[in-house]
Amino acid sequence: MTGDKETEPALVVGSEDQAASPLVATKADSPTAPPPEREPLPSYTDQAATLATFTPHRPFPQVLSAYSSSLKPIKLCGSSADDVLFAVETHTGYSGKTVLGTKPGLLLHNGTSKQDPILAAVGDTSQLAARAYVFSPESIILLPPAADIPSAPMATEYMHARTSGDDVLFFFEVEVGLGEKLHRRQFIWKKAKKGVDPDVKQGGFRLEWRPSVAGDDPGSLGVSSSSPVDDQWETVALLEWGHLLSRKMFTVQFLGSGLSGKLGERWRLMVVMTALRLLLLKVKGRTAKSHVAAGEKLYKN
Repeated sequence: MTGDKETEPALVVGSEDQAASPLVATKADSPTAPPPEREPLPSYTDQAATLATFTPHRPFPQVLSAYSSSLKPIKLCGSSADDVLFAVETHTGYSGKTVLGTKPGLLLHNGTSKQDPILAAVGDTSQLAARAYVFSPESIILLPPAADIPSAPMATEYMHARTSGDDVLFFFEVEVGLGEKLHRRQFIWKKAKKGVDPDVKQGGFRLEWRPSVAGDDPGSLGVSSSSPVDDQWETVALLEWGHLLSRKMFTVQFLGSGLSGKLGERWRLMVVMTALRLLLLKVKGRTAKSHVAAGEKLYKN
């Protein structure tokens, strides 16, 4: 599937505090305000034949980085900027085309060109939700179907933001495992401040899960009021931002169970897509604790 011919705006990564929008009062400033309505996804009838199959054209390496500049779109690369693995396309949503329809976000192509089929996508749940002043806590992720059926629609997943004490958390669920033995588990991106976490020196996130949780029922994997910092939690990936003036936007490194391969390639794809989403949220100041906390107050049940 080719792109929708939209002009790709440059991503400018600066201080999160500079990018953050002020907490302006709106008519929605109520604990019972409904979340922004999710816009429906486009029909897949005409798109199924051009969607990529489950398998990425190249496996995700232990470490991969996203590169961009003011004149070039994002590229996911391996050992260097010259080792291009996947092309990433910006989708504004104004054309209403591609798998995201009117939802703004990013498209991951299964190859090094925008002419390659779309492997996955990530973005806001609607045009309204993309506005910083709405404080939407939700993100949408589109993955290939869990079963490699070309005619099936893409699987729709969600990532949710919340705070816990001093922590900012983004959590999602996805199938993990190898072959036909897939089961859903929950993972949490925990924000790491620059200069505080020695493994994420430039700031970023740690991805954690609880491998010791009994059973595979996702209902037993809910986020508690405590932060995921005890011995039951394992770090399976690190997301580190690039230097301010560098072409490198971020680096993702797989660790532990995430490095061993037992969580599967589908899980790695989900990690990459949520990392791209966190990049967009950071650029707009939407990973700041004040922003996430405002969304919790607006849309709490």
